[in-house]
Amino acid sequence: MDEKEKQYTQWTLDETKVLVELLVEGIQRGWRDTSGVMNKATVEHKILPVLNERLGCQKTHKHYMSRMKYLKSKYDMYTDLQRFSSGFGWDPIMKKFTASDEVWHNYFK
Repeated sequence: MDEKEKQYTQWTLDETKVLVELLVEGIQRGWRDTSGVMNKATVEHKILPVLNERLGCQKTHKHYMSRMKYLKSKYDMYTDLQRFSSGFGWDPIMKKFTASDEVWHNYFK
């Protein structure tokens, strides 16, 4: 099977959750470089093997970079929502954005 024939494997919610947990653990262990990111070797040797073993998947660094790009876009969207849209709040217990019906209506216009 050549590169063009390979199928994309979508990240599951569990895979994403475990990835984020492993990244947080890596940050707590000081695995980031001076620029504040985990380098490719760290991801390939310390993060992905644990993820793949724990969940029985076959994620590579390319998959990791794709998921990080997706998570960054979501993070940017949510921070913009908080920063530039008055009337929105965050419920830490329910872990969701809150706003009045009027604020939501105007946001979706």
